[in-house]
Amino acid sequence: MVQAMQEDDLARSLIGVASSPSKVRALHDILGGFCHQCRNTLNSLKLSLYLTKRDASHVASPLWGDLDQRYKEVELVFDRLQAICRPLTLTPIRASLSLVMEERGPSWMKAMAARNRTLTLVPPKTSDVGDFDPVRLPECLNTFILWRAEVGEFGQPAQLGWGIYEDQFLVEWDEPSAVGIGGSGASSDRSDPLALPLLARVLSAHGGTMTLNSHDGLHLRVSWPLTVRPSL
Repeated sequence: MVQAMQEDDLARSLIGVASSPSKVRALHDILGGFCHQCRNTLNSLKLSLYLTKRDASHVASPLWGDLDQRYKEVELVFDRLQAICRPLTLTPIRASLSLVMEERGPSWMKAMAARNRTLTLVPPKTSDVGDFDPVRLPECLNTFILWRAEVGEFGQPAQLGWGIYEDQFLVEWDEPSAVGIGGSGASSDRSDPLALPLLARVLSAHGGTMTLNSHDGLHLRVSWPLTVRPSL
């Protein structure tokens, strides 16, 4: 529970930073060099692991799989952190947001079902065509929803709705049974406190906003303009 509360605090703090271009620039000035050094260290570690495994190829041990998994998890943290603090280039196209949801929806439902959970998709009744980056936006939504599937309460449902409201895209995630942002602490040992800040960063680049309410379950509301300018 203590860890979950700490992750809640970290997520909330980084959301405020990721939503502000000036704060992102400051974060990059502070962490940019640090992340680069960590990348170099990780690359050296990866080479060391490879050489050690090669020399010990006659030893069959689950240790190698565990080390590989831990390496990937650490690498992922720095992937997310760099995506949040570095300049973000957008290449928006004009398309239907429903195409993204229909393509990704089955994998989201499968991830939820793995923990005896259901995900209800609520598509719009009218056209939902507008501008968004077809790589950045789907990936950060995917990161967020797979994270929620993992840390949400076992057996509890969630709902994802989207559409256009007052000349803006609107996406809403409702998880009535959620305990805080990071879950109860007992629901999973693989949380991802950077999933929400990453989503906030991509939305900020789209000129959008994010509203998060976790006092009675978890309710997320994100929106961005139907017209998005390409990054220069």
